[in-house]
Amino acid sequence: METCPLIKNILLLDSEGKRVAVKYYSDDWLTLSAKLAFEKSIFTKTQKTNARTEAEVTLFDNYIVVYKFIQDLHFFVTGGNDENELILATVLQGFFDAVGLLLRGNVDKMSALENLDLILLCLDEIVDGGIILETEAGVIAGKVASQGTDVSAPLSEQTITQALATARKQKVTVSKSDACQVAASGIEDLQRTGKWNWEKSGLPVSSAHLLDIMLRFSTSKATSKQGLFLKRGIHSRNKKAMEFVAKGWNALHEVDRVIDYTDSNDPRLFPLYRTAKSNLELALEVDNANTHARYWLSRLHFKYPGCPGACKAIGAALLVEAADMGNADAQYELGCRLRVENENIQTDQQAFYYLEKAVDQMHPGALYLLGAVYLTGDCVRKDIDSAVWCFQRAAQKGHAGAAIAYGSLILKGAPAPKTQPTMGGRILDKVLKDPKDLAREAFRKAAKEGCDLGLKWLKVLDEEQRQLTP
Repeated sequence: METCPLIKNILLLDSEGKRVAVKYYSDDWLTLSAKLAFEKSIFTKTQKTNARTEAEVTLFDNYIVVYKFIQDLHFFVTGGNDENELILATVLQGFFDAVGLLLRGNVDKMSALENLDLILLCLDEIVDGGIILETEAGVIAGKVASQGTDVSAPLSEQTITQALATARKQKVTVSKSDACQVAASGIEDLQRTGKWNWEKSGLPVSSAHLLDIMLRFSTSKATSKQGLFLKRGIHSRNKKAMEFVAKGWNALHEVDRVIDYTDSNDPRLFPLYRTAKSNLELALEVDNANTHARYWLSRLHFKYPGCPGACKAIGAALLVEAADMGNADAQYELGCRLRVENENIQTDQQAFYYLEKAVDQMHPGALYLLGAVYLTGDCVRKDIDSAVWCFQRAAQKGHAGAAIAYGSLILKGAPAPKTQPTMGGRILDKVLKDPKDLAREAFRKAAKEGCDLGLKWLKVLDEEQRQLTP
């Protein structure tokens, strides 16, 4: 009888071979030092390979390891030397794609650390005790998103991981070999023969009870397959919609490139307007839940009054819809547009609400604006520490103005946040404690983004340093 394929470990390391998230399912590495040594060795062996487009496979220390890289993250799945590398590659690709879905395409170390809980839940949904549970990225991401489900719900309505957790609470223990044998024998054989040796296996449950659990698992699995087909359809619609969004965005980008040299009512721009408008509307027809199409279509109605059919009321409605549906760019722009001076309408609190929503998604513009709100005490209590934190995080995301504001506040004596800034997505090896050094790094970041004020501040600091140097 063939045994179930077993996973030895799943590793997610950074570009230096350090841990981001790891799970071991085998006793081959009993101590922490043994695990760290294995991780360092496999990283050293594979770091110079080109595994960014397709997964690679290698035989290392009598284990089969498949791996794939993206930006500063390295994904590894390890199995025994007799395992099928195609199965290991399927597990790797499922983990890789699920992380991409959960991080919304922004797959790097910073995002992974900020969403470490989701990645660990993702690992739990893929493998349990070395046994492969799921490899479809859409299903994995969906289960992670629904982890808030009450474990007291009926077993058929729980995910496999939640059902296993319920079974553990009831002290129902099944060894790996027994689980493989039960799965291999099949539910139909178990129903027909009823000859499973329960006393020998040491299972503290009746055959009818375990059979009921297995039948419910099979029902849940069939339901999840139906959900998978539905999600595949949604994915196809999203892909087609994003193609239309890209075409519309390219047309608007071309308008922005030439509009400074002409008038928005210039007839030569009408073909570009029509291309952008028709493609963005087609994107909404294909996928009505696409927030990117809503956001860019709202910008077309707001920013280009010369576009045939442009209407600010329609643009406002689309912008509010996109913001309420969770689009960070729409939330930021709506927050900016609501911050207007009007004696009859109090919109500051509404603006602050949408800005906070965008800040939750680490939108750099929203972080910068919220920092300014905290700094001035406009519509909220003045809080320098919160302002510095907002400016620091916006600077990490590449906002030049926030980098200037952060450096200026540090020079004025504002306390630096406990978490040190990162430059270019990498945490500084040397923890800077001198305020001038922190400010210098912030100004250097602003100058790198093309801000002339950053260069001027660097010159001022260099001049002060030369004067102090004997």
